[in-house]
Amino acid sequence: MLRRFLGRAGTVLFLVYVLEAGAFLVMSPWSRFWEKRVASRSPVAVQPLLYSPFFRGFVSGIGLLHLFAAIRHVEVWRRQEDR
Repeated sequence: MLRRFLGRAGTVLFLVYVLEAGAFLVMSPWSRFWEKRVASRSPVAVQPLLYSPFFRGFVSGIGLLHLFAAIRHVEVWRRQEDR
């Protein structure tokens, strides 16, 4: 009983992390937060990269991978619960 509860709690915590990280990584590179807190405070040599739409898209792509991992994990979890 305890093992099952801990397994579910771990799954829920993983899903919360992956969803939050995914949403943050998808949205933050295109926000004012990125420009004020990340790009402008970084070393001058790195700033062109951080302002680049290609790099911002790369970071958003990593966020999408997190969101897809969450969706996949929910599907697998739901199939296991149906058994």
